[in-house]
Amino acid sequence: MSNARQLAANLPREGGLSNRNLIINGAMQVWQRGNSFSSGGSHYTADRWEIYPAANPGVVATTRGEFSATDNMLVKHGFSYFLSTEYTTGTGGGVYDNRHFRINQENAYFYAGKTFTISFWAKSDSARKLGFESRLNAGVSETTSYKSVTNSSGWQLSTSWQYFTHTFTIPTLVTATAAKEDSRAQFFITADPNDTGATYDLTGVQLELGETATPF
Repeated sequence: MSNARQLAANLPREGGLSNRNLIINGAMQVWQRGNSFSSGGSHYTADRWEIYPAANPGVVATTRGEFSATDNMLVKHGFSYFLSTEYTTGTGGGVYDNRHFRINQENAYFYAGKTFTISFWAKSDSARKLGFESRLNAGVSETTSYKSVTNSSGWQLSTSWQYFTHTFTIPTLVTATAAKEDSRAQFFITADPNDTGATYDLTGVQLELGETATPF
């Protein structure tokens, strides 16, 4: 057998070889609404990303960060941009900064009862923590909220970029009645509600079906 035929025989015939990431704009490349925002309410920033400050009042300043030509995040990992948020006013009142992305904005049934792995790069202005929450909304009869990583026991950030992964299983839907196009799957990366003045930077976010995080 030739080397070419042997190589072809060893290639996988099943499983996704592309389009693994269920998140759109995980590398923060597209910002059609602008490159900087400041708001006290829920608002979209980078495409597909919604900032949700729960503190009352609470103003979040969000900007598009850009890596320099010599930055290791660009040279080694291929990222050009990141999402940067600073909680400028307000304290308490719940989760300060839900980086809230809705996968497809519909069909919670696809996610129910399955195992996923989320991965991302993050840093902050000092030692701080991030948590994670998934939520399925499938009509008035059922809404599930699953906090698989709490803020207090979550990922420990530093002033340098770090890579984080987390595997979780979403509970099944039991009494859902909504049509699939009226249901939603939501995922939140959450920060401490009392971190006034804190800055969180995020990029390379990937959500994959299964228990393994693959390169972005």
